[in-house]
Amino acid sequence: MKKIVLFGLILCLIPNLVTAITLEYAKINIEAAYTEPYPIEPGKNLILGIDVSNSGNKKAEDVIVTLEPNSPFTLLESSRKDIKTLDPGGKRVIEYDLFVDSSAVSAVYEIPVNIVYDNVNMTKKIQVRVQGTPRLKILDMNTRVELEPGNQATVTAKIKNVGTGKAKRITITLSSVSTYIQPVFSKGMVYVDEIDPNEEERIKFEVIVDPDAEYGVYAGTVNMSYEDESGNELSEKFNVGILVKGKPKLQIIKTEVDKADNELTVEVVNIGSAKAVGIKGELIINDAVFDVDYTTQIKIDKHTTLKYKIPPRVTNASLHLVYEGPDNKEYSQTELISWESSFSIPRWVVLVVVVMIGVAVWKKPWKIISKKSK
Repeated sequence: MKKIVLFGLILCLIPNLVTAITLEYAKINIEAAYTEPYPIEPGKNLILGIDVSNSGNKKAEDVIVTLEPNSPFTLLESSRKDIKTLDPGGKRVIEYDLFVDSSAVSAVYEIPVNIVYDNVNMTKKIQVRVQGTPRLKILDMNTRVELEPGNQATVTAKIKNVGTGKAKRITITLSSVSTYIQPVFSKGMVYVDEIDPNEEERIKFEVIVDPDAEYGVYAGTVNMSYEDESGNELSEKFNVGILVKGKPKLQIIKTEVDKADNELTVEVVNIGSAKAVGIKGELIINDAVFDVDYTTQIKIDKHTTLKYKIPPRVTNASLHLVYEGPDNKEYSQTELISWESSFSIPRWVVLVVVVMIGVAVWKKPWKIISKKSK
């Protein structure tokens, strides 16, 4: 009995199944076709192409496609596109002009698309990829301590990614144009795994300064090679300056007196690591400035002379030196100096004294003998 009932039900459903199989309907599908350019870069315009296809067995009529973008995308034209008819198996590509905000980060975004046709109203999301372009820049370079000739020091640089995409596998190399400044072995190269957009990174180099280097800015270069998120290789090159400061230091190496003119000559040498400029030398006798002399500059390992009038019989004094380095910083030092007396007895005076003594000695014995004879 049960079998008869089941068989009867099947016979009743057969017409409905045949009707369903032979029913005609349209089925609209959408997907992202392309973006121009690719990948999409923040802060730029783009064209988004969308594939609209009919996988049904009936012609679709009056298809309305509406793009509904949200941040970071901005639509630059009408959001609605109309397709009058779309045959079964047919495909149509529609395009939209968009702008992506410069603040957009690299990611895959979903843009809603609304489709209306044949009493069907649905919303789907298509995926588009935004990928920025990284760009590295040096913000500053400095040293923790003053770079001086003969010293080794750490030079730091602040690197910033001012681009719109992540920089990866970053190699930064410091090289010097001058032989007076050289990186210390591998300390001239730094590796950084990645730097996000708008992120800063502080890096360190180790350099050594030649003892013969003088005060000044020495030219160098910083080369940076890195990859974007797709593995494309990029590079930057920056010209930089490395300041070697140094300090002047004066030393007295010789004093000499011209007895005829009562003139003292002091020879001064610069044993420092920078030139001394605007040198003033004050000769101090008995806690008072007796004479002053000036010279314009003394370069490294060079010397000059200062000249002073001196009073007779004085054989020592203090020399107070005041000068500036090339960075306008003032230096001063006081040195004790001495010399032979400039006072001397004229020869004619000596001759007269000798004669007088001789005469006195010659006359004295005769006076003694004459007294005895009496």
